[in-house]
Amino acid sequence: MLRDNPGLGMTKRVISPRLRRKPTLKEDVMRYIFALLLMVAPLGASAANIAVVNIPQILKEAKVANSVRDQLKQKQKSFQTELDQKETSLRNEDQELAKQRSVLSQDAFESKYREFRQKAGDAQKEVRAKRVKLDKGFAEAMEQIQTKVTEIVTQIAQEKGFDLAMSKAQVFYAKTDQDITAEVLKRLDAQMPSMTVNFN
Repeated sequence: MLRDNPGLGMTKRVISPRLRRKPTLKEDVMRYIFALLLMVAPLGASAANIAVVNIPQILKEAKVANSVRDQLKQKQKSFQTELDQKETSLRNEDQELAKQRSVLSQDAFESKYREFRQKAGDAQKEVRAKRVKLDKGFAEAMEQIQTKVTEIVTQIAQEKGFDLAMSKAQVFYAKTDQDITAEVLKRLDAQMPSMTVNFN
């Protein structure tokens, strides 16, 4: 909330000073990694043939995942520029209001002060709403990638006769021929090379 005395930094808390930093790869993985456990044969099989998939590698290298992160970065940059402009405008208005305090009547000053507080409050709401849109758009895009990866893993597992497909993070050891990461990445890049993220 704004402090009661204008001209003393009332705009400091109007809008958070900086946007949340761009999620790191590790944060992407922690947020969107999912345990692939796809049954393509009965659990009663005497010896399960298990495929493994390196999800962090896919999220790092896939064309579509990088496309999504690039779009988020551009939106954040644009949003930050707009945010800085609003803060500058409110700060200037704050300072001007402080200068007028000695020449305005009490009623006139209080009226202008109420208008300023309303404008500052509206700015706060706008910032929060835009941040929600950025987060929502990014999450939905990553969910679509997750769904596509699951689909591709299922296809490969069925084609190659695997009983199970699991995230490599859950496996201590796997033979090279059990790792289908490269094939998943190849098909993902071919089938979903990019995506237009909806941030609205």
